[in-house]
Amino acid sequence: MKRTKLLFYIMIASFLFVNGSIYTAKATTIDENNHDIIKQQGVSIEDIDRKIDNMIASIPPLFGFLPYSRFPYIFGESVDVSGINIENTNVTSVVPLFIGSNTFENTTDRTMTFNTVSFSKSITDSTTTQTLNGFKTAFEASGKVGIPLVAEGQIKTTLEYNFSHTNSNTKSVTTTYTVPPQPIPVPPHTKTRTDVYLNQVSISGNVEIYADAITGIKAESSGTVISIGDGLNLASNTYGLIRSPQDPDRVRAIGSGKFNLIHGADFTAITYDITSGEASARIIDVKEISFK
Repeated sequence: MKRTKLLFYIMIASFLFVNGSIYTAKATTIDENNHDIIKQQGVSIEDIDRKIDNMIASIPPLFGFLPYSRFPYIFGESVDVSGINIENTNVTSVVPLFIGSNTFENTTDRTMTFNTVSFSKSITDSTTTQTLNGFKTAFEASGKVGIPLVAEGQIKTTLEYNFSHTNSNTKSVTTTYTVPPQPIPVPPHTKTRTDVYLNQVSISGNVEIYADAITGIKAESSGTVISIGDGLNLASNTYGLIRSPQDPDRVRAIGSGKFNLIHGADFTAITYDITSGEASARIIDVKEISFK
């Protein structure tokens, strides 16, 4: 990502200078419509209870007439929900927001170090989530699932989904990011300009949502009760259910969701040599500055 950013900043530098004059860079506003992840097509809520009942009904009856039935009184009935971010679907873009500039001139015969001033910028960080394929159930369940997300090595958050609704959910907070003074070495008889940017990152991607259900299955012929997980092996049609890797007595239904995250990521300080004038400015240093 650093190489991508560097190329982006070099492009910025090439466009800032026109006919010997420098344009003032302005903070870029990210249009929320450009990051809209709400897709009304393809959303669905599946009935886990019906899936389980259909799966049990597909178990061949003993002796051709003694069926199996759902029996909740030994194992109970509940649903555990969880999920993961499918990292290889994540798409990241970076918008550098200009927040300030300092000019330094060294007229001595030795390298001198100058400090930039401290810069601050307030932006709106937001997280939008939507369940695309969710579940409904009469089993005991929390109704919401939190999925941890770690992005760009610094952004840590929890993506919250209501697995029984396909409505979008957006949480926003205004955050002020401050970059402390930065030391800038300036060679002898050199004039420099240091521009500081706050990097605003937009990350979109997909998640899998898991509903792990527990109940019992009773064999009417013998009265034996087994878990729904064990009963899955007897079914002729699993109706998309799999055995839960977390608990072999449970079956798992798999759903999906999407998210979009807009967040401040880090700072970048770009130093230009402007000894021969702004029109001849050239980048001599790019420094990444992490949040403390």
